[in-house]
Amino acid sequence: MKIREQLIESCIKEDRKAQEELYKLCFASLISICYRFSNNKDDAAILLNAAFFKVLKNLEKQNPDIPFMAWASRITVNHCISEYRKNNTRTKHVTTLDEDGIEKFGDVDELDVNKKDISPETMKKVRTEILNLPPTTQEVFQLYIFQNCTHKEVADLLEIKEGTSKWHLNNARKILRSVLSETRKLMSSIAL
Repeated sequence: MKIREQLIESCIKEDRKAQEELYKLCFASLISICYRFSNNKDDAAILLNAAFFKVLKNLEKQNPDIPFMAWASRITVNHCISEYRKNNTRTKHVTTLDEDGIEKFGDVDELDVNKKDISPETMKKVRTEILNLPPTTQEVFQLYIFQNCTHKEVADLLEIKEGTSKWHLNNARKILRSVLSETRKLMSSIAL
């Protein structure tokens, strides 16, 4: 999504209507990030509002060479992780979505499988298993796969070593491949 420069300039001048329009344009993308870090819709909305305030506050510092949505997404992710650290509870904060929220994840491309062979039921099972991963493994998996963070960025954000980030990602992939393999075997046995 391309955000007009004129809209950003109006937001810098604190034009409330322009800020509201920018909020509406960014809402869907940014709220999906916040959902991954929150326990419910209300918490996600609180995270989004605080992150968007930071976006508005720092608009003058935004590098025009970086796409606006990528920049705003990075601010949102950083804010969510900062809030996570403040609360410092190691429960499932990255994703505790309901079944409807799982559908926002899209395809899980990083599992090295041929998507043509995956039924919708199997994909739903994989998405559900993402929610059942151990908390840190889930956080690393989501930051790396869904937020496109590098292992170095994940390590910095979660205050772990880069090698630990790689281990958690490989562990998540192994668990999800196993689930996919078991589901395929079950489907083959039923078909016979």
